[in-house]
Amino acid sequence: MPRPRRIFQSEFPYHVYNRTNNEEYLFDLKTTYPIFLKSLKLAAEKVEFQIHHFILMNNHFHLIGSTPKANLNEFMLTFQTLFSKELNIFYGRKNHVFDSRYGATVVKDERYLNNLIKYVYQNSVRAQIVNKADDYLYSSLLLYLNDSWSEYGLHLDPYLENFIREQDKLKEHLKELCEVNLDSNTIKFIKKDLRKNEIA
Repeated sequence: MPRPRRIFQSEFPYHVYNRTNNEEYLFDLKTTYPIFLKSLKLAAEKVEFQIHHFILMNNHFHLIGSTPKANLNEFMLTFQTLFSKELNIFYGRKNHVFDSRYGATVVKDERYLNNLIKYVYQNSVRAQIVNKADDYLYSSLLLYLNDSWSEYGLHLDPYLENFIREQDKLKEHLKELCEVNLDSNTIKFIKKDLRKNEIA
């Protein structure tokens, strides 16, 4: 079966996902998270990628972001190279960190974007690591709730930018958003949508 056609555009955000090689539980989150943050910010600055939301789990990550220059491949190559190099140096390893491919979906619909934000931040809840999304330490949700999101190079996604301009309302909205659980059909649809849009 041929690979799906690459779609690179600048109008809408992407939902991007990748997992560790062989899906091994590679990341010790306490030590890996600062490396992830640093690599993400450096790569975003280098290729002008806009980070909106992310979560780092033990064997994968989810990221929602925009590409003003329609250069998702360039960003992913830069980010994953930086992150893998730093991680291998830190852990003294030489193997590949990620699978060779990543999944990416273009997010054209506002409702879908809202569901994606829930999906990303509720990853840790579905994995039964925490009871509430804002209890998880390794996602951008805490950066928004602690008013430190801009320090880490985050940009408001199109929905938050258009409808929520006051910081307190932003935090209130994100907390409420993440407390509403997604139904199983929506979760299945997001997973299926991401798989069918895998690109090299």
